[in-house]
Amino acid sequence: MDPETLLMEILESLNDMSDKSDYNDWSVEEIVTHVENYEEWLRKGGFKPDFQDVVEKWLTDKQDDVKNSPDKKQKQFWYGAEL
Repeated sequence: MDPETLLMEILESLNDMSDKSDYNDWSVEEIVTHVENYEEWLRKGGFKPDFQDVVEKWLTDKQDDVKNSPDKKQKQFWYGAEL
């Protein structure tokens, strides 16, 4: 298990919850499961990643996603779609 990936998944889940006013209990359960897995990792002697580095990487990934997403004004065409 990669604790940096785990922390990024927690951040992603929290971000998803903040975007939706109708999140389900499974969202909270998923976050709790990730936190429990992280705690177990630390108890077994796993290393503790630098949280600031993890957050910076997560934010960079988010910025890259925005940069690579198509402009809302740009028409989208899919192969095989009828126009």
